[in-house]
Amino acid sequence: MYTTWAIFGRCWGIGLVPYILIRGGPAERCGAVIYALGWAATVIFQSREGNGPGIWVFLIDILVMIAYVVLSAKTRKIWTLFAAAFALAAVLCHIAGYLGKVNVVTYVTGITLWGGYGLKVALTGGMIALELDRYRQWRLNRKPDRLLQP
Repeated sequence: MYTTWAIFGRCWGIGLVPYILIRGGPAERCGAVIYALGWAATVIFQSREGNGPGIWVFLIDILVMIAYVVLSAKTRKIWTLFAAAFALAAVLCHIAGYLGKVNVVTYVTGITLWGGYGLKVALTGGMIALELDRYRQWRLNRKPDRLLQP
């Protein structure tokens, strides 16, 4: 059963990743590839037993977290730090779910919030920053208008 939030999140991800792959810089493209591979692997390996995503998704989220930490250390862009933090929060939600401290709905909601929407917000913020930087560079390099000259 898909809710509005699930449909919105899926459409956001499907639209965001190709946009980043076309318009993004090296760090943004690498972040989008990490996100897309993690998303695809999650869909393939998730548990369908009704008791949470399963151990394979936990391992996938750990790998995604490590990849974003390495990306953040190499690129030193602020959005990569947020992506690494959101991925860490998703891993911590997995740990809380496996310890039995939360019910399944809370467990899945936390993973979706941090590992899904959080990473999309970080990737979107990275693209907004990149596009604003490109716009600033374009404004500095363009020729002045004839109407502005005395």
